[in-house]
Amino acid sequence: MASKFKNNLTVKLISKEMAEPIIKDPEIYDRITDDNCPSKELFIMPDIEYVGGFIDKKLVSVYMETPKVHFQVLKDYRRYARELFIKSMGKGEKTVEIPVLYQSVINFVKKTGFKVQTVIKSNYQKNGNYYDICRLKLWVS
Repeated sequence: MASKFKNNLTVKLISKEMAEPIIKDPEIYDRITDDNCPSKELFIMPDIEYVGGFIDKKLVSVYMETPKVHFQVLKDYRRYARELFIKSMGKGEKTVEIPVLYQSVINFVKKTGFKVQTVIKSNYQKNGNYYDICRLKLWVS
């Protein structure tokens, strides 16, 4: 499956063992966890469906629904994030919850079509500070 980026960009189901190095990547794990999460060494990957995003056969992203959408991309490949994200999503209603301290992530999902549904007040603790969470939704047909 060719992409406009001249790289071979594909997505497919992967095992949790394949997904784990992306989720536990130090830069990613620090961003996706709050003060109540275990260290990455103690984190247990859930038994859910994982979709891997590949560029030239290298795994660079992981998409999952828990049922909320989670999507992680290795830092060096974020220029492909939008295309990987869109290709990874199945059909149906999608919900994301993003702490407001990650405004760039909120802007990213808005650009893919998500709309703000509500803001949950002071429900996320990071480095001792409390932040609101923005809940966004999208219907994919």
